[in-house]
Amino acid sequence: MNNEIELIRTIDHSFKNEIIKVFVKERISYLQKSKYVIFLKRCMTGNKEIYVIYVNKNQYERANEIVHL
Repeated sequence: MNNEIELIRTIDHSFKNEIIKVFVKERISYLQKSKYVIFLKRCMTGNKEIYVIYVNKNQYERANEIVHL
């Protein structure tokens, strides 16, 4: 994880999957991590996980363009 930069955090599982599909298609190197939400925040938001997507720092600009289309 030395060359990865955090690109986006999302709670939307389907959005995360769509982004990953595009990254695979565009051959963008990525890393996905899931962070569990603590109990109190889970009660307020209803979300159990936050998905964090990291990309290679050399591909950050391209990945950022794709996410914000």
